[in-house]
Amino acid sequence: MLYLARGSTQSKGKTAMQVIYCDEAGYTGNKLFDAGQPYFTYASVATTNDEARVVLQEAIARFRLQMPEIKGAKLVKSNRGKDAALFILSQFYQQSLMSEAVSAMSALPHFW
Repeated sequence: MLYLARGSTQSKGKTAMQVIYCDEAGYTGNKLFDAGQPYFTYASVATTNDEARVVLQEAIARFRLQMPEIKGAKLVKSNRGKDAALFILSQFYQQSLMSEAVSAMSALPHFW
């Protein structure tokens, strides 16, 4: 996983540094055309450490996850794990929609 600093956000009057968490799935090293691994995915999410911690703690409690590190390959092996993965993704998806809406609103000219 790669961590990149992204600036800050305002939440409840406090400024918090956002981190961009990046991770990959399906990397087979130098075997780029490995038929046994036809997909490669790279994804990221920008959030604060506190927001990430809250989402992961809630997922661990709600879905009774018992792994030292949340891994997608392990989550997709059970229905409960799949539900946990969807929960985690939905939390950050909702945040991204809110962030995009705020960005779009601030880009509009002010007529008042």
